[in-house]
Amino acid sequence: MRETEGILFDIYVTGQEARLWILTEDGAELFHHTYHPKVYLEGKRNILTQLVSRLEKQRLILGKRWTEKIEFWSADPIKVLELEVTGAPHYEKLSEILPCYDGPLRIYNADLPLAQTYLYETGLFPCGHVHVETEGQEIQKIETTESAWQDLQLPALRTITLEPLHESPNRFPGLRISWEEKDYEIDPEGPEALVTELNNVIERADPDLLLTSQGDTLLFPWLLRAEALAKVRLNLDRDAEAPRRSPRTKGRSYFT
Repeated sequence: MRETEGILFDIYVTGQEARLWILTEDGAELFHHTYHPKVYLEGKRNILTQLVSRLEKQRLILGKRWTEKIEFWSADPIKVLELEVTGAPHYEKLSEILPCYDGPLRIYNADLPLAQTYLYETGLFPCGHVHVETEGQEIQKIETTESAWQDLQLPALRTITLEPLHESPNRFPGLRISWEEKDYEIDPEGPEALVTELNNVIERADPDLLLTSQGDTLLFPWLLRAEALAKVRLNLDRDAEAPRRSPRTKGRSYFT
């Protein structure tokens, strides 16, 4: 058993595990933690029985049990049925099925980002100090060593900044890269050269953060388009198995 202390820097859920990047004295280290999200239901027993039977047949849940929780809005204790979801893809499928039962049942924690539910369930929080016990890279036990209400001291982070050289949506804009107080420019002849050069910079810099100008609206949609045209993977993540990002380029309305 190995013990490690550091700062929880990043987390995402894929398959049946949470992946945690922890900043230690020796640098960033990736750990894996088996994780099955929990969903909670309240309502008539016959409808719950019908729903659970359906979910078990589709192998969307691993188990169920009755438990008592505190309802968020009223702060009253309530008895709910806890469902242990098989994994991240099954959680997404579950979020498609459960709205059909909204009304006869009250449904809790079924539409939250999985990284957020993991933090709720473990009591961890971003940039908090943690103590980890592992076998290899598999987490056996993890706990925070400080309060979320303390003034957190952010760690020193390696950062590179990306911004487009041009703002035309009809051409590849090229890149200006700021790294270690120096500026570099990539104005490639085509998408393959761009992706290759950017990958080389990221490999050399090994940044903790990529800061961007016009990232969601222009830069990342353009980079992902260049990646598709070049058929060369854009290595924006240290973890090759991290979930692929899909930047949101349109606004959202909560009234229509």
